[in-house]
Amino acid sequence: MIRHKTHQLERHSRMLRGMVRDDDNLPDWINKKVVLASDYLNSAAQYMANRVSSGDYNVERRTRTKKRHSKKSRTKHGKTGKRSRR
Repeated sequence: MIRHKTHQLERHSRMLRGMVRDDDNLPDWINKKVVLASDYLNSAAQYMANRVSSGDYNVERRTRTKKRHSKKSRTKHGKTGKRSRR
């Protein structure tokens, strides 16, 4: 769940950052929501960083591997296997 939620946070943060400028006159409640969300996220990140650095929580680094197509599924003429006419 937390990985999904942090992905949503990243996506929404980028979206919001792309819509506003520093000199925009936004309603006060929007500024408060963003500051509160930032504070909550910072608190959670600091808590986890402290647990990891103290050895209380073991973080296993995982790397994603890209799926590769087998050689059989590839053709030398592109995706369809048909030679394009020139």
